[in-house]
Amino acid sequence: MKKNKTKYNLVYFVLFPLFGGWAKTPNMQNKHLVAYVLERQNEGMSAATVKQDLAAVRYFHNQLPKTRYQISDNKQLQETYKEFSLERRSFGGVNRRCTELEYQRFITLAEQNGHADTAQIIQLAREQGLRIHEVTRLSRTDAEKTLRDGLLTIKGKGGLVREVPLRETGRAMLHDSMQGVERGAKLFVREGEKAHTVIQRVQDFIKNHRAKVEDPVHGRPLAVHVTCHSFRHTYTKEEYDRRITAGMGERQARLEVSELIGHSREDVTRIYLAE
Repeated sequence: MKKNKTKYNLVYFVLFPLFGGWAKTPNMQNKHLVAYVLERQNEGMSAATVKQDLAAVRYFHNQLPKTRYQISDNKQLQETYKEFSLERRSFGGVNRRCTELEYQRFITLAEQNGHADTAQIIQLAREQGLRIHEVTRLSRTDAEKTLRDGLLTIKGKGGLVREVPLRETGRAMLHDSMQGVERGAKLFVREGEKAHTVIQRVQDFIKNHRAKVEDPVHGRPLAVHVTCHSFRHTYTKEEYDRRITAGMGERQARLEVSELIGHSREDVTRIYLAE
């Protein structure tokens, strides 16, 4: 039991900001689990990852002394909700990229509505291929070092550390985001604020406004919408195409790009490329 609890604790720290805290509320219902699964699948998460997340949610929900609703198992959810599926979902061959038009519209909309931080987070995710939680970890100290060295050092999933070459567009984003931030402070998480709150705010912004910015020729299947992860997909395709144009072999290009986005397998790049 101790081993399982430790595993679920680790999962929970990743899960909490993505799930918005529902795992520890007595009002969580089946519909929340289904909505969460659909969102994670739309981000390209594997069935194994989603199942692990659901196990963590159920574990923490079971620890609550009083809950209003009973959470069904995966089989019951699949029987009740037609859109719920874990086993048969395929992630390869699906274009999940955000187009340049959609990206620019998101930025414009965020800035016009006074959400400069949201615009900058989206820009760093898009221009440097970062996960949203990786962006929220950045501090002014990180930004200063990156601007000096030209390399953005990122600690990603599983503690994997990678160095991402700084694009000129990323340089401009980092420089702008440093303004008004004290040395040592986080770029996007203000004093007294939690990282998961910032993450949820950006996710909600994208979810609430993606229909307004949709490119009519986006090339995605009808059920696939723009999420925070879509910007990494676009970045990955750009970096892969740049290497192919320079004469690099396809396998080597996939391997290099995989490491660039915090993975170590070329088949992961294939997923991002929709192959």
